Formats: sequence, C-alpha cells, structure tokens
Amino acid sequence: MRAATQIIDTVRLKLRPFTMKVALSMHANWISDRDVQRNYGEPVYSSIPLLILHYTGCRHITAGRMRDLER
Repeated sequence: MRAATQIIDTVRLKLRPFTMKVALSMHANWISDRDVQRNYGEPVYSSIPLLILHYTGCRHITAGRMRDLER
C-alpha cells in the first residue's frame, strides 16, 4: 500500500486521501487562501476544477463538466 492511500487517525488529526467529496471544503477552508498556501509552498487554487485537476491528474474534463463543478 502506498503511503498516500493510508488513513492516519489520531486523537487530534485524521489524514486521508483526497476525494471529490472534500474538494468544496478544501477550497472554502484553505486551498484558495493565499497566506495559507504561501506557508505550504503550494499554489493558490482559484477554482474547484483547478483543484480537482491537480489532485486527480484528470485531464479529460469537458467544458460542460467544468461549469458543473464550478457551481
């Protein structure tokens, strides 16, 4: 099993693999925040489709699907 697919669960923290269900929460809480991302050394994601493209590596999202994801 790859380390990235393991779930690490402690009393104060739960680390789990990225899923589409958490994209909206990630975007709302930290991944679109310039200050937070600067501390991580990561880019700021201005939209959920960009976030999904980065984390899934999916390159075949249609324009219609992109619009659906942005809603």
